[in-house]
Amino acid sequence: MQTIKYFIGFDISADDFSASCITSPDNLVFSTQKFSNSIDGANELLSLLSKHNIKQSESIVCMEATGVYSESISYFLASKGFAISIEAPHKIKNKTKDSPRKNDFIDALAIAEYAYRYSDKLPIWKPGNEILQQIQVLLTTREHLSVQMIANISALKTLKHKHYQTPLANRIYEQTINKLKEHIKLIDLEIKTLIDKDDSFKNKISLAKSVLELDYFWLQIFLF
Repeated sequence: MQTIKYFIGFDISADDFSASCITSPDNLVFSTQKFSNSIDGANELLSLLSKHNIKQSESIVCMEATGVYSESISYFLASKGFAISIEAPHKIKNKTKDSPRKNDFIDALAIAEYAYRYSDKLPIWKPGNEILQQIQVLLTTREHLSVQMIANISALKTLKHKHYQTPLANRIYEQTINKLKEHIKLIDLEIKTLIDKDDSFKNKISLAKSVLELDYFWLQIFLF
């Protein structure tokens, strides 16, 4: 990485993000701008950076870890060659106690200043493996569906112990359970397909006879 000249701070929410850029705490490149948290907003940011002749190789983008809200913009900017640093919110807050942070605008600037002051210690975020990320989403979805299926099975069991039976209610639960089983089976097949695409993943579970014979809790440990 070349010497960092531009320090860009992001403050991100579900719908939008704010950005400030400095070369030092005393030199503001552009005051905080707000963009929609979308591809369109990200492209607007790129246009602004280009307007100020800000090169990817001379920049670092710093933001707080906000889970899924920061995911798309992080992957987008990383694909464009920007260095990305994602820090825990409490870490930035502890280091910027004296900043008069009252709104998103000040937050973005405070994060840019944080990036400047601690540039030599900033962790550089790397995009996750695409297949691995897809498997993670599928495992999470599978877990949610499994919880729903167990709840429906329990509800149906309780219903069948009632004195007065309602065939429609029983049928709805049975159909829901069967549909959830179908969805889980599709997820299992997709996970196996994704793992078969990458030899490194297959090697991690080589002790198992097949992916679908693994407990999914252990599958997550093997892969993540």
